[in-house]
Formats: sequence, structure tokens, C-alpha cells
Amino acid sequence: MDVVPALRKCLAASQLANHHLRQRDQQMRLALDSLGGGRWEWDIAHQKLSCYGRFYEAFGLEAGPTSFTFASLPTPAPAGLWR
Repeated sequence: MDVVPALRKCLAASQLANHHLRQRDQQMRLALDSLGGGRWEWDIAHQKLSCYGRFYEAFGLEAGPTSFTFASLPTPAPAGLWR
């Protein structure tokens, strides 16, 4: 059995799947942004949270840095703050 054609076929299928995934991701981002909503992304490998759009406004916060690490996040609000 020739392994090279099988590897090429597998690589082509993987590349096509990645292409479709990138297209879906772009469509989702455009839809969320056009609705005026906020969104966030969590980069687990780098422990980084990135916020976009009206994310801050949705939670009653002032706009801040677009990316920050988990160590820089504010601590939870004291009990009863939102009453």
C-alpha cells in the first residue's frame, strides 16, 4: 500500500475542514458584531481573555483593555452589591 496518496488525501480533507471552520467562525463574528453585542474569547493555552464589541457596556463596566490575563481580573463583587 502506498502511504503517500493516503496522507495527501487526509491532509486535503483536514485543510478543507479547517477552511470551513474559519468561514463559520467569521460568519459568527460578523453576526454578533452586527447585532451590537459583545463577545469574548478565552485563550486557555495563554490564560488570556479578550473582549470585543459592547461586552463592557453589557455588564455595566467602563471600557478597558481589550485583552487581559486572568491574574489581572477584578475579584468578585462583595455579597449584596447588586441589590
